[in-house]
Amino acid sequence: MWRPVLAKLLPLILLAAITKTANGAEQKPWLGRQVLSRSVRNQPRAGGRVSRRPIACIRTVQRVNGDALWVGDGWLRTNEVVPLEEAKSWFSARILLRPNAFDYVSRAAAYCAERDYEAALADCATALHISPKYDAAYYYRAAARAAQGQFKEAVDAYSSALRLNPRLLGAYLDRAAAQLELGDYSSALADIDHVLRFLPHESDAYYLRGVAQFHLGDYQLALDDLNYVVQATPTRAAAYKLRGACHQELGEHDAAFADFEKADELEGAAAIAHREDSRQTR
Repeated sequence: MWRPVLAKLLPLILLAAITKTANGAEQKPWLGRQVLSRSVRNQPRAGGRVSRRPIACIRTVQRVNGDALWVGDGWLRTNEVVPLEEAKSWFSARILLRPNAFDYVSRAAAYCAERDYEAALADCATALHISPKYDAAYYYRAAARAAQGQFKEAVDAYSSALRLNPRLLGAYLDRAAAQLELGDYSSALADIDHVLRFLPHESDAYYLRGVAQFHLGDYQLALDDLNYVVQATPTRAAAYKLRGACHQELGEHDAAFADFEKADELEGAAAIAHREDSRQTR
């Protein structure tokens, strides 16, 4: 008997959540907050356009203008998003009302963010049962597999996502990272170079290419890429550490020591910031 009652109550619950978000959440500081689109219709708009083939993904609010949120690739309104920390319950309620692939994949993204990878994989499997050609479901399946250290399975899932939607440039980079873990440096470089043709200033691509070139023994080429990375993202400790290793291999010991020291300094600062964040959330 509880199911019909719950089905009647859920629209009221969702309406209350929407009202709360419209009236209260927009007063909260959105800057730096991670959000998910509430539905497949709520995609970022830039230049009057929306994504032709939307993918459920976590975005970070970078700018706020009234109730409009800039999320890197366009604008969303506050009533079109759900904060990541509320996403699991939001999409669970929607799934109870009307199961659909988008909501399952969105909840999978939230599970991945919480490192609950088995739950994410279960939601991806359900989404693919509903919609067998849903690229986002393969993408989050791959992300969960990679996080579990199952890199071969991750590469296969990223490849499935890209066959369905070759425009997922992020999937090329993530597949490259998994290929690096497998020691498949030539395939990783091909994926990275593909991304750089479209995004020539993407620092993550330069970092991954630096990793590949380091392992291939091309230390000067790796150094050139890592120089770009530390200029673009000067707080990236891993880039300093790898650049230090390149300097060391090239016999540039003073430069190597300076980079290793900088990496230690950044890692120490990150650890302190993490401790402070943990205290504030208690």
